[in-house]
Amino acid sequence: MSHINKQFNRSNNSELMWQLKHIGLFKNLSDIELSVIVECTHNINYEAEENLFYEKDKPDGFYLVLSGSIQIYIFSGKPGEPPKILKKLTVGEHVGEMSLIDGKPRSASVKALEASELLFLPTLNFSTMIDTNPKIAKSIVDNLIDTVLQLPKYKIESARTKALLEQKMIKPNIESMRTLCMMIRENNNRIAIY
Repeated sequence: MSHINKQFNRSNNSELMWQLKHIGLFKNLSDIELSVIVECTHNINYEAEENLFYEKDKPDGFYLVLSGSIQIYIFSGKPGEPPKILKKLTVGEHVGEMSLIDGKPRSASVKALEASELLFLPTLNFSTMIDTNPKIAKSIVDNLIDTVLQLPKYKIESARTKALLEQKMIKPNIESMRTLCMMIRENNNRIAIY
């Protein structure tokens, strides 16, 4: 690969923290907690048309666009047919948060549309951060709970489970995060079928 890893200029930490705070997964974190996340990241530069990852790849982490733009796409599976473009992401937008948590293979491919710089949070750093920072783990679990409770077509069968979610009594650990991600993915798959 031709991308270049580099440490970001520490004078940009407040800007990076501001961008992270506007991502649903990290929205309720304090500046101290956001600075912990920033310390677990590094910047990666991609050239135009260079892929970050491919559909079905093992997840490696979370990406936030700092400059340039990236495109999410899937292959149709039919020879000679062009890929289906799902979404273009620009500065401040992100990809990979679900795979960061649940470890499921990538559901789409992503490439840089132009020379782009991305903030990268590796899966291993994320897992370590969750294990050592209970406030970050709790905030992420609470954000995932909010997402599950707001899913328009998702029905929670168990009254006990629903009560635990509504009272935010779910353990703040990676296993709970994976279960919540599974619920979100289940809902998204149901919507995609209908």
